[in-house]
Amino acid sequence: MNYLNAANQVINNKHFKYTDEIVGEGSAFLIFETKLEEIYINGVDYIIWNEEQKLTELRGFLFDHSRH
Repeated sequence: MNYLNAANQVINNKHFKYTDEIVGEGSAFLIFETKLEEIYINGVDYIIWNEEQKLTELRGFLFDHSRH
């Protein structure tokens, strides 16, 4: 459940926005950025769907730039 709470904080804030997308036949990469307090985060949602256009897989990748 902690993961879902963290994901909600990333997505559900005024700084969250998708900045680019790469769409294929049955998958897409959605690139996003956001800010939590003073931490800038960008990441990718990787989405896969089947022939019936139903979601079959969703993966989220986050990159925290405050550590560099």
